[in-house]
Amino acid sequence: MHPSNNLLLPILRKHGDRLLKAQIEAMVKELSWEEQELFLRRQLEASVEAIREKLAISYPDYPFLTEWEPEILKKSLKAWIFALSGEQNYLLGIDDFTLTLTLLELGKPLLLTGYTASTQHEIKLFESKDIIRNGYKVRHRLPSGKTEQISRATCNELEDRLRLIEGTIVQPQENTESTIITEIITRFPQLGRK
Repeated sequence: MHPSNNLLLPILRKHGDRLLKAQIEAMVKELSWEEQELFLRRQLEASVEAIREKLAISYPDYPFLTEWEPEILKKSLKAWIFALSGEQNYLLGIDDFTLTLTLLELGKPLLLTGYTASTQHEIKLFESKDIIRNGYKVRHRLPSGKTEQISRATCNELEDRLRLIEGTIVQPQENTESTIITEIITRFPQLGRK
């Protein structure tokens, strides 16, 4: 069985749901914006550390990164990268964010596994192969006449890119800031480049 099925998805589901509950808890507590951001950052850091520890059990020799570090990626035979697509959404209490784990070999992506807690979307990308969402292949479609009016972009780069491929949005929101998820997305040919 592939690690995305029996290890990665359960970890991402657990922590995606945990972070979604943290957003609800922050809202119920009626925290100020600053307090909410601090609270949610701490919850995210705790989840990242728990994910790091869980992966270290099965993959003790693979570095676990949360930043794009080309030197480490070039030197390491294999490495894990954690990224939160839609991080600003998460910190603002908007439930549109995706936790991702990417396995790289000498800096080239082999596998991306993602989970969007609010929609329970499970996303898998394998090196130069199909995009799978909830067990089904994502089909490339051109936008129909109805969706040409829609320009829904959510700041969740991974989900926006998948919606663009499916033809349900015309253009995702342009991100002028290079983030770790942007670095990862541009390295998967099936997601296209900016």
